[in-house]
Amino acid sequence: MDKKKRIIVFLAIISQIIYLFFRFRYTLPFRWGFLTLFLALLLLLSEFSSNLQGIYEFITIAGKKALKEVPLEPEQYPHVDILITTHNESRELLYKTINACKNLSYPDTKKVHVYLCDDSCREEMKNIAALFDIHYIGMRKEDNPDKKAGNVNNALQHSSSPLVACLDCDMIPKSDFLLKVVPYFYETENNTDEEIAAYSKELAENGYQYKIGYVQTPQDFYTLDLFQYNLFADNILPNEQDYFFKHVNGARVPFNSAIYCGSNAIFSRDALESTGGLSTDSITEDFSSSIKMQKAGYLGRVLSESYVYGLCPFTIEDLKDQRVRWSRGFVQGIRSNRLLFSKLSLLSKFSYLILYNYWLLPYRKLAFLFIPIISVLFNFRIVDTDILLLLLVWLPAYMIYNWALSCVSEKSLNRTYSNLVDTILTPYIAWPLFKELVGIREEHFVVTPKDFWRINEAPPKRYVVFNVVGLLLTVVSIVASILNIYAIPTASQVFILFWLCQNAVSFFYGISFNRPRKGIDNEFIRWNLVLQGILTFGPEGEGAIEVETVYLNEERIHLKAAEGVDSFLDHHGKLQLSDERYTTELTVQVRSCGEDGIELFIEEPIDEVNPAYNQYLHLLHDRPTTYTTTIVNQNFWIDNFDKNFINAFKVGEWRGWKEKKKELSGFPLQRDTEKKGAESK
Repeated sequence: MDKKKRIIVFLAIISQIIYLFFRFRYTLPFRWGFLTLFLALLLLLSEFSSNLQGIYEFITIAGKKALKEVPLEPEQYPHVDILITTHNESRELLYKTINACKNLSYPDTKKVHVYLCDDSCREEMKNIAALFDIHYIGMRKEDNPDKKAGNVNNALQHSSSPLVACLDCDMIPKSDFLLKVVPYFYETENNTDEEIAAYSKELAENGYQYKIGYVQTPQDFYTLDLFQYNLFADNILPNEQDYFFKHVNGARVPFNSAIYCGSNAIFSRDALESTGGLSTDSITEDFSSSIKMQKAGYLGRVLSESYVYGLCPFTIEDLKDQRVRWSRGFVQGIRSNRLLFSKLSLLSKFSYLILYNYWLLPYRKLAFLFIPIISVLFNFRIVDTDILLLLLVWLPAYMIYNWALSCVSEKSLNRTYSNLVDTILTPYIAWPLFKELVGIREEHFVVTPKDFWRINEAPPKRYVVFNVVGLLLTVVSIVASILNIYAIPTASQVFILFWLCQNAVSFFYGISFNRPRKGIDNEFIRWNLVLQGILTFGPEGEGAIEVETVYLNEERIHLKAAEGVDSFLDHHGKLQLSDERYTTELTVQVRSCGEDGIELFIEEPIDEVNPAYNQYLHLLHDRPTTYTTTIVNQNFWIDNFDKNFINAFKVGEWRGWKEKKKELSGFPLQRDTEKKGAESK
């Protein structure tokens, strides 16, 4: 981080401390009764909790130092086992992941051993492993009460390499994954050639007892997340998890409290085996395993660059289950590892306590959302101070905080985006997490579904009730608050009106988040790639037409309009595509032609290994995604209001909005026309 940004962060920290001191010292309504004071303290403690989280992240991210690259010689790269875990996922999904693992670059590819770890003992998984000539490790469901952790621990008994890469079945690595990550296990004080050579020799002699226990890379995704898609913000907002995986987690490295995140990581086998394998005492084996290794003295490293891409949750139900499991598993991991009484350093313990504070977000958010409503509707004056003094202290602190958040997140997060996410997640997490906090333990491990073909056209209405009720109460409170300010303006009314207006935006977008979804396979995945190609038809390749891609996915390719293609509508042809590394020729069908372009369906079978389609998958996946990694428009909620208004309140019916489909999603919604055609037959 450059000097200018550090100054901004420093000013944000100081202004937040001043603001909190001012709030504690000069704004509490001691003279307005116990209940008023109680509500004021509850809101203030929620502010303190939120600001403490922000201050900690500002300090740690601003102070984060980039990991030094380790110049490893080709002969020093060790053997690596790649464990792909699967439970009940489709063969098509595993095909892509295995195909990518077989394409990994390494000085000696004979040192790379790929294992398909199937805890359902499915015959089709055995077959696909044999098809790609990789190892298969199966186990019966009834023999594996520990789910994913049990699957990995079983695989450790049937493999032997000193380094072990763990990948979820949907996570597709880039070809340079091992080349970029493995060297960090050979980290020395100065990373000189002499030091690395000596350490490499020492490791070979002591059985590869690495000091580094694991190296975690970001969890990144080649599908749009639900916040990007459901809020019509696929070209405006980055993935909601980018801030943690690419900024927050790496800033925890100096305290040795960086978290293994369940996939996209490489472990030292010695670290895994000496701590009993992945932890089975929590429904989030990854978090608990991190603490176990750190207690045993192993170090964790985190990279900020993505080398592996997977699938986001597809439905609101999936998202809810995932975040409930994360939150409850975190509490279980803290308890089972007896954090406060462990051998971890004080700074490491404090770092985990800050993370505990983060997971209190649903209760902070409930306070932020409903205390302003209660204070207006029941006339509680929860801020007792001078209006001008409040604005003088609060407004600069608020503005500088937003500025600093943009700096530390590299524009991947702002306050509005954070508020929207927290408001949407709160009703899903609050009650299940409360049960875990009071000792009602969840034992059932819920696997996040990877079934790409499920379509959720009508999300359950129960998910929107919280936001509808909240928005109605907030609007009523805003009107009442404005009338009160007009009559007798007070600092409390001004302060609460700000909260109400901010909350109204969050509630509104919470309603729109319940967006119906059609054509999921087209809308959720898209690479905006411009590639030159040749489209031919007929056995002799006649009618060669030069074409240019606009966007593509694993099933469809959209081309710029080109003369001569319309005469081949519904015909099959061959499309030659290439980039600087990969070349392929695909069998395609022309499904639509028009001024807005040409749509091709890819028709390549994967019953056997298909070299042409494999090359196409490499061409797509062996690169960063083309989704935005920054918030393109800081006021996205204003510019996006019309689309979300139509979606939230179903103005003109959803089907009437389809004329906007290209602007909103990218690929035409072909599934509807296919369905109608099937019905007519």
